[in-house]
Amino acid sequence: MFHSDNVLRQLTHFATKSAGIKGHASRVAGEAIKTGIVAGSTFGMSYVNARYGSGGSFEVQGVPVDLAGGLLISALSFADILGKYDEFGHALGSGLIGAYAARLGAKHGAEAKLAAGKSPAAATKGHFGVGAQPLYPTVDAHVQDWAA
Repeated sequence: MFHSDNVLRQLTHFATKSAGIKGHASRVAGEAIKTGIVAGSTFGMSYVNARYGSGGSFEVQGVPVDLAGGLLISALSFADILGKYDEFGHALGSGLIGAYAARLGAKHGAEAKLAAGKSPAAATKGHFGVGAQPLYPTVDAHVQDWAA
């Protein structure tokens, strides 16, 4: 069936390479899922803070939920309590802690802007926030009409 050992060697090499590619694809997919968990949990917690929190922070008995939840889930992950889901728990905890850090950074940045002598409106109105100039005036014309 095979005319030479070279064909058999090439088929063996191809099969070995395919198995390596499959393992690499599996690792890449796992990393992509963890990145999605971090981004999704950061987005979700930021939404909850803005929607349900007073002063931009959702708290239970004075404790920020994003910080407490992130530390708790990360601790469970580090203690190997989540089993085979430890990596994903760590990603979730990182996203929640990231939401807390971003909110804290935005707060301190606005306070620093106020301390530098900027007006309160300038300190709280972001470049991409409500009332900011549209990036593409001709494309965003319907958005301006809707907001008015």
